[in-house]
Amino acid sequence: MECKTRTSVPPCWVECPKMEPPANWSSFPAEVVFQRHLDNSLSFAQNWHGYVKGFGDPNGNYWMGLEQLLAMTKDRKCKLIYEGVRLNGTVLRATFKD
Repeated sequence: MECKTRTSVPPCWVECPKMEPPANWSSFPAEVVFQRHLDNSLSFAQNWHGYVKGFGDPNGNYWMGLEQLLAMTKDRKCKLIYEGVRLNGTVLRATFKD
């Protein structure tokens, strides 16, 4: 699924809840994956341009890019949800608001 933005920044990949979106997309509660680091098949030791524009594959190791992240968050309230998995399979989750 792609998100629709009102800027010239290209669309990004998002994960959304399994529900029908409302008529007003701006009120739709989507969770956006802006970074995924699954393994060492892609180096995250990128230059500044890489972090601005984004790199990787949304289905694997991925960084959305600062331009897209700014375009999606600058005009609305957001929260950051960190989710990690330990080697033993334990899921860690923390939410940061405003």
